[in-house]
Amino acid sequence: DLSPESSLVARAVLESRSFNVAGRDEQAALDPGLAVLLGTEVFAVVPLLARGRALGAIIADNRFTKRPIEKADVELLETLASHASFAIERARLHERLLEKVSELEKAYAELKESHHQLVRAERLSAVGKMATRLSHELRNPIVSIGGFARLVAKNLSADDPNQEHLKIIVDEVNRVETMMTEVLDFVRPRKPAFRP
Repeated sequence: DLSPESSLVARAVLESRSFNVAGRDEQAALDPGLAVLLGTEVFAVVPLLARGRALGAIIADNRFTKRPIEKADVELLETLASHASFAIERARLHERLLEKVSELEKAYAELKESHHQLVRAERLSAVGKMATRLSHELRNPIVSIGGFARLVAKNLSADDPNQEHLKIIVDEVNRVETMMTEVLDFVRPRKPAFRP
């Protein structure tokens, strides 16, 4: 609970000021429960402040030494609290910086992967364009070869020994034409067929 009436620690944090409790009367008015918790009636509470923001508090007591906490002791504790606050804030900033670096490294890795995918897609696109052009360029001579082979086969007698050779040429031309058609079908952009 950080309401001002809840505890002396809350007041130190909320008001950004130190408290030096010198004994039972002062302690009873400020925070009766804290003395019981600490086991002593003499203690000091100093806030940990960083850039005008409260981070917490330091409580110092005299439970073991039993000597009074002087103003100089509180000032020394305030100096220690200032250094501790600075160290805590730097540790938090360092932690946030490491998180940001990790996020940036992850984003960079994703960007790099996206770049590789884009380069692959561009290469595949270039290969597709080249395959299309090559298929178109090869189709005309292949069709001519097949056409002439069929024409020559038609004009030869059925028992001519070249008939078998022409049949092989025609079959191979058909096979090449089929492969070129498949390549063209593969690289040709298609419209998606939507079905429920």
